Amino acid sequence: MAAILIFLKRVDSELGHLSNDQAFNLLQNHAGDNLKCVFLSHLSKENNTPEKALKSMLSLTSRFEIKLTSRYEAGEVFILQGCQ
Repeated sequence: MAAILIFLKRVDSELGHLSNDQAFNLLQNHAGDNLKCVFLSHLSKENNTPEKALKSMLSLTSRFEIKLTSRYEAGEVFILQGCQ
């Protein structure tokens, strides 16, 4: 997981966000077998929609669950299991 966070820093744009394509490529090429769920969050209000972000990730749903978060309301509660 730490490797993914470090990689995110490296591909971070000057505007502070990953594009849908950058996020897809990161997950497709670097996500390990222990990754079970991905949360699409902090989506741009003007340049991206939850639907666009989700559509860009659909081919990854056989590897892990994709959850969309809302910028305007609380979502469901998730309990994260400890790392081994």
